[in-house]
Amino acid sequence: MSTRSIALAPGTWGELVQGVVDGNHALVTCPVNLHACAVASAGQPGRWQGPSGRPRTQAALDDIPGGGRVSIRSPLRPGAGMASSTADLCAAMAAASALAGLTLTPEQLFTRCLQQEPTDGLMFPGIALVDHVRGSRVELLGPPPPLGIVGVDPGGVVQTAGFNSRADLIDANRRKEPAVREALAIARGAVAAGDGAALAAAATLSARAHQAILPNPLWERAEKLAPVCGALGINVAHSGTVIGFLFDLNRTDLAEAAHWLRQRLGLPVRVLKLIGGGVSVNTRR
Repeated sequence: MSTRSIALAPGTWGELVQGVVDGNHALVTCPVNLHACAVASAGQPGRWQGPSGRPRTQAALDDIPGGGRVSIRSPLRPGAGMASSTADLCAAMAAASALAGLTLTPEQLFTRCLQQEPTDGLMFPGIALVDHVRGSRVELLGPPPPLGIVGVDPGGVVQTAGFNSRADLIDANRRKEPAVREALAIARGAVAAGDGAALAAAATLSARAHQAILPNPLWERAEKLAPVCGALGINVAHSGTVIGFLFDLNRTDLAEAAHWLRQRLGLPVRVLKLIGGGVSVNTRR
């Protein structure tokens, strides 16, 4: 009987906070209930064959002992700000490692992903604050408060590596640093207290400050619609295109809010939930 391993890695809907403070990159994760799924099937030892068209994933697999084939299924659109690359990498490495008898910790997954590109902290449990460029910071903030997200994807693509290498990015991040510093302080306290409204306020502050760097085409309309539909705040992909309306999960009919926003924006929407991060693995024989 063949042996295979299945790994699930959550995607994200943008970030809750992102910027630079005191010269250090900072990203507060926004993991959601959309998962990349990697299936590793054991084969002849020597090399893992990853999915075609994913050179970074193949490079990461080349460091995993054993051999066989790894396939990936994912609902995460590349270049939209859903951490599709990070989710692919984590799921693929976790699945292949499990068949090799290894368990990669979140810290190991994070380090290996950073060797390929700037990396979201979706592999860490709960909501995490990480340095997504250099990896110099990992802070586990705590479990997610009960927030639902009506996500909107206006289309378009932002290449993460290209965005992070922009010549003007250092100065642009310096100008928005006071807002990011405030947003981080609010986010830390909000997660510790399980306060979804405060976390949504932190996300909105970070998103608004980021419009000077990467304007989201829906931002102005979103700011006007959010208070009308009862949203607590708005978050964006800081190196992508998606935008999210944040709601109290216990007090909002998300399906109704999604219908209302779909009618007014004329775009497809997704009903999502903020979840804790982490990669799960199941090995079957």
